[in-house]
Amino acid sequence: MRRIGLYWFGNDLRVHDNPNLQQASAVVDQLLCVYCLDPAWLAPNQYGMANLSAQRWRFLKEALQDLGRNLQQVGQHLLVCYEAPVTAIGSLV
Repeated sequence: MRRIGLYWFGNDLRVHDNPNLQQASAVVDQLLCVYCLDPAWLAPNQYGMANLSAQRWRFLKEALQDLGRNLQQVGQHLLVCYEAPVTAIGSLV
């Protein structure tokens, strides 16, 4: 029986010096690496401003692209979910 694990990336998008990721990948046969982008971050707030600035959004997109490439180098794949974490992780489990 294959053991499948799930690793949820939060603010720490490192691969090579991430002991939690290394530990998770060591105890399962397959690891599902997930990042959840909550649509509420992109929606305007009560003042009509986005909760995530354009600069922060650009930085996050670039960081996720780097993360995806770094995960591929170690034989993993990044799944980016455009849902609140509670919804996305619940669906995946």
